[in-house]
Amino acid sequence: MAREKLFKGNNALSAREIFNARVKYSRSAYPTSANRDYPGLLRDFWFIENLYYGRIDRSHRAIVAPRNKLKSLIPTERKSVLILDFVADAFADMKKEFDKHLNLGRIRDDDPHLSDISAEKSWIDLNVLYNNHSSPFRKEFINRYILARSIENEIESFEDFVDLFMSFLEENLSGVPFTRTGFLTSKYCSPLVSGLHIEIADLDYANDERKISEIIDSPNFNFFELCATKYGFLIDKNVPWRIVANVGSVEMENYMKKYDTDSNDLFKDYYKFSIDKDVDIFAKYCVKAYNTFVNSRPNIKKVSGQGKDKKVFFKRRNRARYVDHAPTTAEKQKYWVDKYIKLRNVECHSRYSKAFMANISLNVSRFLDKGDYGAALKYIERCFIGFLNDSGAYNTYTYVKTATEEGMKVTRQELEDVLLGSIPLSRETQY
Repeated sequence: MAREKLFKGNNALSAREIFNARVKYSRSAYPTSANRDYPGLLRDFWFIENLYYGRIDRSHRAIVAPRNKLKSLIPTERKSVLILDFVADAFADMKKEFDKHLNLGRIRDDDPHLSDISAEKSWIDLNVLYNNHSSPFRKEFINRYILARSIENEIESFEDFVDLFMSFLEENLSGVPFTRTGFLTSKYCSPLVSGLHIEIADLDYANDERKISEIIDSPNFNFFELCATKYGFLIDKNVPWRIVANVGSVEMENYMKKYDTDSNDLFKDYYKFSIDKDVDIFAKYCVKAYNTFVNSRPNIKKVSGQGKDKKVFFKRRNRARYVDHAPTTAEKQKYWVDKYIKLRNVECHSRYSKAFMANISLNVSRFLDKGDYGAALKYIERCFIGFLNDSGAYNTYTYVKTATEEGMKVTRQELEDVLLGSIPLSRETQY
């Protein structure tokens, strides 16, 4: 029997079968020589903070890769695959190494993925993914919450609409993120938004059998490992055709120097904090949602009097303009920030009590009263930092916390098992 036939993991299995298959893959998919010959090369990106590699900085603050630091990997008429500039340079040199050995006959030329390597996937625009994630909330709210319940005439203003929308979100999120930062640091967001990941094949992330047969057991895989190490990349243990820039390696540091940055300053020099635009994005979303509602119901039905004196008339709804509602004054900033922190708390499994949330709101007001909106946002970020919005990481967090309180020592293997055990709860994870 071919070795790959022993690995049956895929998303069509039951939760128990998935758990057993993932544990087997984690422990047996790779030959022992992989870890021996290239220690640290294989990285388990399902393990706690590794889940958010390139999406958080060293202080665990959510970060966004900037467009102006991207460089083309494959400039063709068909498409241009983008990645951070120094990563593009490292991959270009790695490809040259592959091409050289291929031309010299040192590696097999019939491997569909590991002969003539090329980037099939890389950077994805976070805002595009977030728009795809958040749009259904708008449709669901208007069609099934407002119109299906026939309460459209209760909405006489933009503020009425936002109040109802907040109630809808607080009732229906149930662990699903809505804010952009919540989405970015959740299982619903692809790690490809980081600008550090490159995929050289387009395979099914859930199919363990193909991972083994087409990548790990390929005759060229050992050379792939060698090149990844030589040019400063990690290999994703669970997606073996994905390489990830190892920003702490000497090799990748050499490429970063060309762009006047290093591993210490990378996040400061290249990335933007997600929180900086989050409240604005939420406000714009609400304006767009309200105008969508107005387009479908442009008039408010009013009824006065009873019986013979009953009169029905219609009042025109005005569309909202972002410029009129944007968080540009302390009053408007307070309006939006209070709503934003409520949503962040829901996303974080109600981490804080109502009393504590009131205290957070009060502290935010103090910053705003001083005219320091930026400091208010940084304070909010500190309050909600961490991974409690992710179900897998949250399970691990509570497991460790409980064990510590009971005086038990938790090993890394036990933590890995806990995280693997959470995977059946996270089958919608985007890789």
